[in-house]
Amino acid sequence: MENIIDEANRCLSCKVRPCSKACPLGNDIPSFIKQVKENNLEEAFKILTQTTVLGAICGRVCPHFKQCMGSCVRGIKSEPINIGNLETYIFDNALQKNYKIETTNKIEGKKVAVIGGGPSGLTCAAFLSMNGAKVTIYEKQPKLGGITRYGIPDFRLPREVIDKTVEKILSLGIEAKCNQTLGKDYELEKLYPKLSEAMQLPINKIRELVRLAYIRATGDNVTNEDGEEGDIIGGIPSNIDIEGMFINEENKKQVLDKIEKVFNSLQDRQKSLISDILTIKLWLDLDETDEKYSFINKDAIKEWKKSGVLPTQREIAGKYERNEASVSRTVKDFQKKLKKEL
Repeated sequence: MENIIDEANRCLSCKVRPCSKACPLGNDIPSFIKQVKENNLEEAFKILTQTTVLGAICGRVCPHFKQCMGSCVRGIKSEPINIGNLETYIFDNALQKNYKIETTNKIEGKKVAVIGGGPSGLTCAAFLSMNGAKVTIYEKQPKLGGITRYGIPDFRLPREVIDKTVEKILSLGIEAKCNQTLGKDYELEKLYPKLSEAMQLPINKIRELVRLAYIRATGDNVTNEDGEEGDIIGGIPSNIDIEGMFINEENKKQVLDKIEKVFNSLQDRQKSLISDILTIKLWLDLDETDEKYSFINKDAIKEWKKSGVLPTQREIAGKYERNEASVSRTVKDFQKKLKKEL
């Protein structure tokens, strides 16, 4: 414990928090380290569980030197703070002493099925349950854990750590059904009406959403709405996210009008690229009455529906003879302009 506190005391508590900015989960690293300095490990655990429930796993296997530790100011002239070790110690101690994960009832009464009990599924289930939802995980393997259990060797990640982490997550009241395979033990087709009712969307759009989610998650072949199989060469571009793009029937026209206004202000050489990106982002929310908008690539929609294929960001970049970094900059510039309008 003394060595852990000594390591925490090396932290400079930087105001700009480069370590947190480099963390994919956005862990509040300076705040939990501050609690370690004060030997308040339970409070450090509470801070960490606001963003992760897999600290005992991530602390051991995350590429810290490429992320949080790689951005640590201490690392400029000496060794960076060993953030991974601190995170591991906090969670190992919490699992041993059975610290409780804080919960709320924000979405109490909601029922959610999570398909897949790997790191993403466990995290999704945990945070839903932490906010009051009743969650059931469906997993095709005999045990939960996904790649952490079946893809990482025991010497790198002890199975005991995975078991304790899963047990802690399930203690939130989550039900787990293992050895359950989609298409064998349960059929998605029978769930579509319930999904349609819950999401207030037509069944055909639910099918498209599920199909695209499957493409993005697996990269496998799936059949399109005409029953034809398409070669999946990529999912929705991973880092394309147009801020303020949530659309429902009440604000749809207003949002689309704003997008059209910003789109028309672009230079001609940017329009085709942004048109492809906007169409990928929005096409499930569009119908024939929206074809008047110039930013919609109608031909692309027909092609994607027929093939079951959405282009990757690399493919979009290649189409316009641009590199991915250049595409990202163009998207970010558009986001800023759109955010001002919205």
